[in-house]
Amino acid sequence: MSATSKVVLGVSVVLTLSTVTGVHLKQTWDRQRLHEGVVRDLERLERKKENLRLLEEQQSLTRQLEEERLRRATQRPPRRSTETQPPPSRSTETQPPPRRSTETQRPPQEHCGIADGAYVSVHRSDSTVSQLTLRCSG
Repeated sequence: MSATSKVVLGVSVVLTLSTVTGVHLKQTWDRQRLHEGVVRDLERLERKKENLRLLEEQQSLTRQLEEERLRRATQRPPRRSTETQPPPSRSTETQPPPRRSTETQRPPQEHCGIADGAYVSVHRSDSTVSQLTLRCSG
C-alpha cells in the first residue's frame, strides 16, 4: 500500500469517526433540550394552577366583602343630617365635583373589589400573585 493511500484511509477514518461522534452528541443535546422543555411546561402549568387557585380565593374574598357590606348597609339605618343645608347657588358657572382626598384614595395597586372604604388588593410580581390583602374600614 502506498503512503498516499494510507493517508487517505487515515483521513477518511478520522472524518467518519468525528461525524458519528458529532451526530451522537447533537442527538444527546437535542434530547436534553426536549426534556428541559417538558420540565418548563410542567412548571408553567403548576404556576397557572396556583394563579387560578389564588384567583378563586380572591373572588371568594370579594364575595365575602360584598356580603359584609350589604349586611352592614341593611343593619344601619340611613343617616339623616340634623343640620339644614344651604340652598344651591344660582351661579351660571358649573362647579367641578369635589376631588377625593388623598386619605380615601386607593393605593397604587391592582384592585378587584371596592365598597365603602374596603377593598381587596393583589400585589403582583412577574406572573405570580405574591400577596393577597383584604382591608375593611369601619
